[in-house]
Amino acid sequence: MANLSSTQASALAQIFLDVGKSVGDFLFQNWNEMTDEEREYVSSRQWEILKQGEDILAFSTVLVMDEVDHALSEIDNITADINSSIAHLQNIQKGINVAAAVVALGSAILSRSPEGIGESIWQLSQSWKS
Repeated sequence: MANLSSTQASALAQIFLDVGKSVGDFLFQNWNEMTDEEREYVSSRQWEILKQGEDILAFSTVLVMDEVDHALSEIDNITADINSSIAHLQNIQKGINVAAAVVALGSAILSRSPEGIGESIWQLSQSWKS
Protein backbone atom coordinates (compact mmCIF):
# COMPACT_ATOMS: atom_id res chain seq x y z
CA MET A 1 0.00 0.00 0.00
CA ALA A 2 1.22 3.48 -0.85
CA ASN A 3 0.74 6.72 1.02
CA LEU A 4 -1.03 9.47 -0.84
CA SER A 5 1.38 12.19 -1.85
CA SER A 6 0.47 15.73 -0.90
CA THR A 7 -0.33 16.40 -4.55
CA GLN A 8 -2.65 13.38 -4.73
CA ALA A 9 -4.32 14.30 -1.43
CA SER A 10 -4.85 17.85 -2.67
CA ALA A 11 -6.40 16.53 -5.88
CA LEU A 12 -8.66 14.17 -3.94
CA ALA A 13 -9.66 16.93 -1.52
CA GLN A 14 -10.49 19.22 -4.46
CA ILE A 15 -12.65 16.49 -5.98
CA PHE A 16 -14.66 16.29 -2.76
CA LEU A 17 -14.97 20.06 -2.47
CA ASP A 18 -16.16 20.26 -6.10
CA VAL A 19 -18.69 17.46 -5.60
CA GLY A 20 -19.91 19.17 -2.42
CA LYS A 21 -20.56 22.31 -4.43
CA SER A 22 -22.32 20.27 -7.13
CA VAL A 23 -24.54 18.59 -4.53
CA GLY A 24 -25.39 22.08 -3.23
CA ASP A 25 -26.29 23.15 -6.77
CA PHE A 26 -28.51 20.06 -7.07
CA LEU A 27 -30.22 20.99 -3.80
CA PHE A 28 -30.78 24.59 -4.94
CA GLN A 29 -32.08 23.61 -8.39
CA ASN A 30 -34.50 21.04 -6.97
CA TRP A 31 -35.51 22.79 -3.74
CA ASN A 32 -39.19 23.17 -4.66
CA GLU A 33 -39.53 19.57 -5.83
CA MET A 34 -38.06 18.10 -2.64
CA THR A 35 -39.77 17.32 0.62
CA ASP A 36 -38.44 18.90 3.81
CA GLU A 37 -36.87 15.56 4.72
CA GLU A 38 -35.14 15.25 1.34
CA ARG A 39 -33.80 18.81 1.59
CA GLU A 40 -32.48 18.16 5.09
CA TYR A 41 -30.89 14.88 4.03
CA VAL A 42 -29.17 16.31 0.94
CA SER A 43 -28.03 19.41 2.84
CA SER A 44 -26.52 17.22 5.54
CA ARG A 45 -24.74 15.05 2.94
CA GLN A 46 -23.39 18.20 1.25
CA TRP A 47 -21.80 19.41 4.47
CA GLU A 48 -20.39 15.94 5.17
CA ILE A 49 -18.80 15.85 1.70
CA LEU A 50 -17.26 19.31 2.18
CA LYS A 51 -15.92 18.35 5.61
CA GLN A 52 -14.50 15.12 4.23
CA GLY A 53 -12.67 17.13 1.56
CA GLU A 54 -11.09 19.24 4.27
CA ASP A 55 -10.28 16.15 6.37
CA ILE A 56 -8.67 14.36 3.42
CA LEU A 57 -6.38 17.31 2.93
CA ALA A 58 -5.56 17.45 6.63
CA PHE A 59 -4.84 13.71 6.86
CA SER A 60 -2.91 13.50 3.60
CA THR A 61 0.26 12.23 5.22
CA VAL A 62 -1.43 9.19 6.73
CA LEU A 63 -3.92 8.18 4.05
CA VAL A 64 -3.01 4.88 2.47
CA MET A 65 -4.54 3.36 -0.64
CA ASP A 66 -3.75 0.45 -2.94
CA GLU A 67 -3.25 1.44 -6.55
CA VAL A 68 -3.47 5.14 -5.71
CA ASP A 69 -3.27 6.44 -9.27
CA HIS A 70 -5.95 4.07 -10.59
CA ALA A 71 -8.36 4.85 -7.72
CA LEU A 72 -7.84 8.60 -8.11
CA SER A 73 -8.46 8.34 -11.83
CA GLU A 74 -11.71 6.44 -11.29
CA ILE A 75 -12.90 8.90 -8.65
CA ASP A 76 -11.98 11.84 -10.87
CA ASN A 77 -13.82 10.41 -13.89
CA ILE A 78 -17.02 9.62 -11.99
CA THR A 79 -17.13 12.91 -10.12
CA ALA A 80 -16.36 14.97 -13.24
CA ASP A 81 -19.48 13.48 -14.83
CA ILE A 82 -21.49 14.11 -11.66
CA ASN A 83 -20.25 17.70 -11.37
CA SER A 84 -21.19 18.48 -14.96
CA SER A 85 -24.82 17.47 -14.66
CA ILE A 86 -26.11 16.78 -11.13
CA ALA A 87 -27.53 20.29 -10.62
CA HIS A 88 -30.01 19.69 -13.44
CA LEU A 89 -30.81 16.10 -12.54
CA GLN A 90 -34.58 15.50 -12.64
CA ASN A 91 -34.49 12.30 -10.56
CA ILE A 92 -34.45 13.49 -6.94
CA GLN A 93 -33.83 10.01 -5.51
CA LYS A 94 -30.83 9.53 -7.78
CA GLY A 95 -29.35 12.79 -6.50
CA ILE A 96 -29.93 11.69 -2.93
CA ASN A 97 -28.32 8.30 -3.62
CA VAL A 98 -25.29 9.91 -5.27
CA ALA A 99 -24.78 12.29 -2.35
CA ALA A 100 -24.94 9.36 0.08
CA ALA A 101 -22.50 7.34 -2.05
CA VAL A 102 -19.99 10.22 -2.07
CA VAL A 103 -20.21 10.41 1.74
CA ALA A 104 -19.60 6.64 1.94
CA LEU A 105 -16.55 7.01 -0.32
CA GLY A 106 -15.16 9.80 1.83
CA SER A 107 -15.68 7.70 4.94
CA ALA A 108 -13.85 4.76 3.37
CA ILE A 109 -10.95 7.00 2.35
CA LEU A 110 -10.68 8.55 5.79
CA SER A 111 -10.84 5.13 7.46
CA ARG A 112 -7.94 4.05 5.20
CA SER A 113 -9.81 0.96 4.07
CA PRO A 114 -8.55 -0.15 0.64
CA GLU A 115 -11.40 -2.65 0.28
CA GLY A 116 -13.94 -0.08 1.38
CA ILE A 117 -12.56 2.47 -1.06
CA GLY A 118 -12.86 0.08 -3.97
CA GLU A 119 -16.40 -0.90 -2.96
CA SER A 120 -17.38 2.73 -2.46
CA ILE A 121 -16.06 3.73 -5.88
CA TRP A 122 -18.14 0.93 -7.39
CA GLN A 123 -21.23 1.96 -5.38
CA LEU A 124 -20.84 5.59 -6.46
CA SER A 125 -20.53 4.52 -10.07
CA GLN A 126 -23.64 2.34 -9.80
CA SER A 127 -25.61 5.11 -8.08
CA TRP A 128 -24.74 7.52 -10.86
CA LYS A 129 -25.40 5.08 -13.70
CA SER A 130 -28.76 3.85 -12.40
